[in-house]
Amino acid sequence: MIRILQLPGNLSKSNGRMTVLMNIYKKLDRSEVQFDFLATLTTEENYIEEIKLLGGAVFFITDSENSFKNVRQRMREVLSNKHYDVVHYHAISEWGAAIDIPKRKKIKVITHSHATKLSDSILKSIRNRLFSLNIFFCSDRFAACSIQAGKKLFLGKKFTYVPNVVNLSKYIFNNKKRKTYRKLLKIDDNTLVIGNTGRLAKQKNQKYLLRILKKLLQEGIDAKLIIVGGGPLSNDLYNESKNLGLINRTLLVGEVNNSNDYYSAMDVFLLPSLYEGLPMAGVEAQANGLPSVFSNTTSSQVNVFNAKFIETNNNGLQKWANQVVNFWKLGRDNCSNYHIRVSGFDANYGVSNWVKLYKETIL
Repeated sequence: MIRILQLPGNLSKSNGRMTVLMNIYKKLDRSEVQFDFLATLTTEENYIEEIKLLGGAVFFITDSENSFKNVRQRMREVLSNKHYDVVHYHAISEWGAAIDIPKRKKIKVITHSHATKLSDSILKSIRNRLFSLNIFFCSDRFAACSIQAGKKLFLGKKFTYVPNVVNLSKYIFNNKKRKTYRKLLKIDDNTLVIGNTGRLAKQKNQKYLLRILKKLLQEGIDAKLIIVGGGPLSNDLYNESKNLGLINRTLLVGEVNNSNDYYSAMDVFLLPSLYEGLPMAGVEAQANGLPSVFSNTTSSQVNVFNAKFIETNNNGLQKWANQVVNFWKLGRDNCSNYHIRVSGFDANYGVSNWVKLYKETIL
């Protein structure tokens, strides 16, 4: 058995890297490959119980314990008590400060890039670049969720493209759920619903969604906005919707365990993020058949079928509104299952890429 120690950053269900890992983990032949996790434990809902049910171990430090010294100490403890063939570091997080430890113990290290930018500010980008220089000395292999994400972090070094994957059956459009959740949210059948799922944070740029909604309403479109997810900007989004007079048109669902059900209630999916590698929410939405619009800073590899990419500035606002209406008229992708599979995002097929990565790394 190949045993992998995953370093995803944190174990939160809002962590896209964890979502990817769990999609892979559930489909793995766990007699062949087994995952354990070393991460930061936040107060948000996490995957600990699911990991344990799948046979994995979880090691963590809490947010309050999170320091350079404690990260390195915890890494030493875990590697001293259990054998691992590979340490899989999902950049960029505090755990990058400890990847020299497995390297010195002759354990293979994979560094995996998940974003097309190092941060949403110049100063933090510089800090993160300096913080990440050790990957070039401590990694045996590089991997990335998209070509753009790999080029950004690895600076011309060779890397393996490993697509993010979804459990397709979980996201298939369900008309019964559409009716149920629209009724629950008090949305009329003929109302245009634009939707977004993800952590409510600066990177995700959800305030831009409110501007798109306002533009649609100004053009006489009966529209509502659903945002599924929790995060530090929850109150800011609520206050902004109130200030813009959109409080009755904006539905902040919060963090839920069944975000997949809400996709069926939407008509068009929007992701105006400031930067993304290959966003899982975008793949999930398209698995549901939702026509999707992304910011032009998102990796084009997220395009499963006919997705559009638009700038997120004042000039782009009208383009977003126009594209939303066009997609609404066209309706859902009725061949989403096929498109997800041929794009390489179906976990039933994509898991083989991950197993191949691990096997080739330990050769």
